[in-house]
Amino acid sequence: MAAMQTRCWLTAGLTALTITAAGSVHAAGSFISISTGDVSGMDYQAGGAICSLVNAQRNDHQIRCTVKSSPGGVENLLALRQGEREFGIVQSDVVQQAWRGNGPFREVGEFRGLRTVFALHPENLILVAHSDTDIETVRDLRGQRVNIGPETSGEAVTMMTLMDALGWTVDDFASAERLGITEQVDAFCEEEIDVAVFVTGHPNNSVRETLACGGSMIPVEGPAINRLVRSASYYDTTVIPGGTYSDESSEIPTYGVRSLLLSSTNTSQRIVREVTRSVFEQSGQFRDWHRAFESLEPAGMARGVAAVDAPLHPGARDWLEDEGLL
Repeated sequence: MAAMQTRCWLTAGLTALTITAAGSVHAAGSFISISTGDVSGMDYQAGGAICSLVNAQRNDHQIRCTVKSSPGGVENLLALRQGEREFGIVQSDVVQQAWRGNGPFREVGEFRGLRTVFALHPENLILVAHSDTDIETVRDLRGQRVNIGPETSGEAVTMMTLMDALGWTVDDFASAERLGITEQVDAFCEEEIDVAVFVTGHPNNSVRETLACGGSMIPVEGPAINRLVRSASYYDTTVIPGGTYSDESSEIPTYGVRSLLLSSTNTSQRIVREVTRSVFEQSGQFRDWHRAFESLEPAGMARGVAAVDAPLHPGARDWLEDEGLL
């Protein structure tokens, strides 16, 4: 299907990829790229932080890193699969579907060349509804105009899973839009949709903008949500603390996943080891990059990938084991 077609992002500087006899891919001149998400999102921020830390040590390892925006996690995984990117940032529920060939990956099948590198920030499901609607709980979304996100986005994967848990389909909404983050904020503020959906770290500027346009965060809780969270190790119940956003003084219960840095068997062990080393040796600078990263600790970043079935890349594993983090 059209939504599953990989976009050709290779630039002139990346066309010189050469395959070694061992099956590893080495970017010509040791240039690497990280596929992330919308430029307004947290994954783009994380990619920018990683590349900044890698580039700060490029005299040591001769690797130069570039962050790339993308339509979302599904396309990031397709780009990894096709060897168009060396790294990608994707939320854990989407990673699991790619590994197993489920959901949006059903037609392309299992991605057994997928490898994890380390875990990043938590990403929580946030539903923002216009305060003049009657939406007070997640079940009140039925019959409303809801943006469920582009088909290649993490929001879409999370929303489809949520709808399955509630026994719904897109027909249960008055409309189910497929807007990107920027378009979603505009549509919400123009009152063209009733509910905006985010799967992100916090605080997030796009969430802040929807709240400023008369929105309120809706609790995501109840028996169906509890069953969903118990069904997979990569889900966690959580709360958005009161005061995270100036418009919300009370804590908001919800659930979430974890953003992961990924690679594949196409990327050499040396490159993955050096990227891992650069980030972990400068973990303090990484935490200072954005408030959403403040709680990240090396041990949690190293072990957080265990929630999905895709194995750890040997380049990352070797360095993390040498440092006693596994």
